[in-house]
Amino acid sequence: MLLLWAVAAYAGGQTLTLGVGRDFYNGPEGQVYLHGSTNTWEGLTRLDETFTLRPWLAESWESPDGGWTWRFRLREGVRFHDGTPLTAEAAVRSLRRLIRHPRYDASHFFKDLESLDAPEPGILQYRLKRRIPFFPNLVSYYGSPIVHPGTVTEDGRMESLVGTGPFRLLRVRPGDRIELEAFERYWQGRPAFASVVFRTILDADSRLMALQAGQIDAVVDFGGILPSQLAVLARKPQIAVKRRELGNTHQLMFNARRLPFQDREMRRWLASRIDRNALVAAVTENTGVVAADPHTRLAPLWAFGCIRPDPPSPLPPSAAGVKRELVILLHQGFAGRLPYLEIAQVVQQILREAGLAARIQVQEPGAYRRARLQGEFDLVIGPTGFLTGDPDHHYRNFISSRAPFSSGWHDEEVEGWIEEAASEADPQRRRNLYRRLCERVNDERPLFPLYHEVAFYAHGPRVRDLEMDAVFRPDLFRCRPAAEPRP
Repeated sequence: MLLLWAVAAYAGGQTLTLGVGRDFYNGPEGQVYLHGSTNTWEGLTRLDETFTLRPWLAESWESPDGGWTWRFRLREGVRFHDGTPLTAEAAVRSLRRLIRHPRYDASHFFKDLESLDAPEPGILQYRLKRRIPFFPNLVSYYGSPIVHPGTVTEDGRMESLVGTGPFRLLRVRPGDRIELEAFERYWQGRPAFASVVFRTILDADSRLMALQAGQIDAVVDFGGILPSQLAVLARKPQIAVKRRELGNTHQLMFNARRLPFQDREMRRWLASRIDRNALVAAVTENTGVVAADPHTRLAPLWAFGCIRPDPPSPLPPSAAGVKRELVILLHQGFAGRLPYLEIAQVVQQILREAGLAARIQVQEPGAYRRARLQGEFDLVIGPTGFLTGDPDHHYRNFISSRAPFSSGWHDEEVEGWIEEAASEADPQRRRNLYRRLCERVNDERPLFPLYHEVAFYAHGPRVRDLEMDAVFRPDLFRCRPAAEPRP
C-alpha cells in the first residue's frame, strides 16, 4: 500500500519524496516546529560553503557603533505562507519568543541582548549589552528562525508552522512523514516540485532499499548514506551519489572533573594511542578527513592546522589509582547514524590493553543529557558543529568551563582569551587570539578532534540538481524533476 501511495503521489513528476534517518518534526516544544532541512522557514542570514556570511531574509546589515547596535534591513516582497507580508514588527514578535523563553534559544546569545525592536519600516534593530563584532553570524540560520508570530502561544510553544520558505506545511504524522506543498508566492519564485514528502526511515538498510526500489527519490541528510553502502550504490548507475564535507567535527571528549582524565597526561596519553588515520580508514572507509583543527577546515580564515598527533607515550602513574570501570558515553541518536560504536570499541580496546576496564553506555537523549550535565561519564564521542561560522561558538560551547556541557577542564587564561576574542574588533588580533586558543587546546587536550565528516547523499533518476550544503540543509528550491526542461 505504501509503495502504491508513493508511486501515485509521484505521478506527473511533481512530488519529491525524501528518506531521512530521523524525525524532522520537532513539535510545539521544539526550537522550531520543523527542522530547517524542510525548507519551510528561513533566518536573517545564512552561511555559504566557506562559512562566509550571506544575506537571506535580511538583504543587508550594519553596526553604527562598532558592534553594540546592529541594524538589519529586511527584503521587500517576502510573505508568510498565509499570504501576509513579512514586516519588521512581525519579525520582532517572532524572535522575541527566544528572548522570553530561553529554552528555545539554542545559541544562548539572547542573554547578551539589551533590546530588539523595529525603529522604522523594514529595519530590525538589536541593541547588545556588550560589543559583538560577529553578531550577524549569530543570527544565521537557527539563530533567527522567523515564523508567523500568530503561531506562537504565550508560553512560547508553536502550535503550527507558518514560515516564509519555498514549501509550506500540509500535515505531519510524527515518526512517519511530513507532507509539504510548494508556496506559490515564495520571494524567489515558485519551486519546481509541487510537493515534498519527508519519510522517517530510521534503519539505514531500509532507507537504501527504499531508494533502490523507487519508493523514495532521495536520501539526503548527514548519516543518511553510510560509507559501507557506497559499494552497493556504485553498481546502481541510475542512482546519483554525491558527497559533501560538512561543518561537523567528531570529537573524543574527556571528563576532566575526575580521574583518570582530570590528569592532563592521561588525556595526552590516550590521544597518543589513537591512530586517527587508521581509525578514519576503518570506520569511514577513508571518506572522513583527519582533523588538523578543533573545528571545520571549511572556514579558511579559522583553519590553523594546530592539532598535531603525539608519538605514543607510556601510561601515566595516575592510571594506577583507577579501580572502577570507565564509562564511554554515546548518544543513542548519533550512535544509530554514525560509526560511534565502532570508535568506542577501538577506545575501549586501547584502555583494556593498558589494564583499564571500560564499558560503552548508549543512552537515549534525556538520560544522555543528564549524564553529561552531572559528569557521570569518563569519555564522550560526539559531534561539534560550526553553526555560526565563527570560532566563538566552538570555544564558548565546548571549551569554556562555563559551557553548557563543560568537560570540567578550567584554564583562567583561556577563559580570558575567549572573552577577549569575542569582543575584539580588529580582525587580525582576533585571528591571533583564536590561533593561541587552538594551540592551547592541542597542548591541554580537553577534547581530541578525530575527523571532519564527509556526508553522502543520493537521488534516483527522477530528480536532478539536488544539492546539500555544509550544514546539511538540502536546497529544495533549486532541485527539479528530471523531465523538466532546463530554464
